[in-house]
Amino acid sequence: MKKSEALELLQCTVPELAKLLKISTEAIYKWGDREIPIAREYQIKDVAAGRKPLHQVARS
Repeated sequence: MKKSEALELLQCTVPELAKLLKISTEAIYKWGDREIPIAREYQIKDVAAGRKPLHQVARS
């Protein structure tokens, strides 16, 4: 999935997507027009399906 496809799927902007994924807008802009990281793709698909995206949990 490319960034443009993710934005179209969720009908959102880059800042809105960043907020949903709890990452910076800069991180999303770094994706450019190539395939996005697979873990982010899964998170985006979860959001599209109405589920909360999984986030990494810090390990102690």
